[in-house]
Amino acid sequence: MAKRQKPGTEGDGTSPKSVGAKELPSLRATIERALARDEPPDDLLPMLERLRRMAIEGSDDRRFADRRIAELLLETEPWRAALHIRRLVRELPDDDAHWALMGLAQALLGNHKFAAQSYRRALALDPGNPWYAHNLGHILDVGLDRARDGLPWLERAHKRIPDSTPVTCSVAHALFRLSRLDEARAVLAPLLRKNAHDPDVWAIARQLDRAEAATAPARRKARAKRRTPS
Repeated sequence: MAKRQKPGTEGDGTSPKSVGAKELPSLRATIERALARDEPPDDLLPMLERLRRMAIEGSDDRRFADRRIAELLLETEPWRAALHIRRLVRELPDDDAHWALMGLAQALLGNHKFAAQSYRRALALDPGNPWYAHNLGHILDVGLDRARDGLPWLERAHKRIPDSTPVTCSVAHALFRLSRLDEARAVLAPLLRKNAHDPDVWAIARQLDRAEAATAPARRKARAKRRTPS
């Protein structure tokens, strides 16, 4: 009596790779349902790692796995996330979302120059994206201490999404860093009226209060000098 062969073993007419290929659509569908249910990373990552091992290099399934793994690891393990993103930008250098992911990963790692370069690449591919402009401007202002260079990008983002609290706060912060206190106060004023308890709004308002108090004597002196006839 002939011995029965297990699928995927030598002698059954299939290879482990061909068996895996048949499982790919089912596994990916399972993962997509789990992502839609917002299941925890500890449940999703093993499935995604398995999908990545089974998928052919350069395939849509491999890129799907790399991107989802990177997104899940981004905040907790940005270095590991960056390894997956590096593969994505190497394979699809014209995908703006991949460059934006790289920018975020590098910013979290403290590699602010690389982060700024990545967001510039993303903006070159999608110039109208306000969040790419905001993130680039914020990195230039806070990460690289270049508020003057960051402000135009932040204002560009603010023009597109003026009701965004993070973007408005970033514009006010850059103006504050440039000692343009009156302009910073004017930008922040609508948020103070409707969202004063937001911690970011409150923190920038406090910075402005302290800066205005510190410069008040000099400002009064300058106003008095302008009023005095020569």
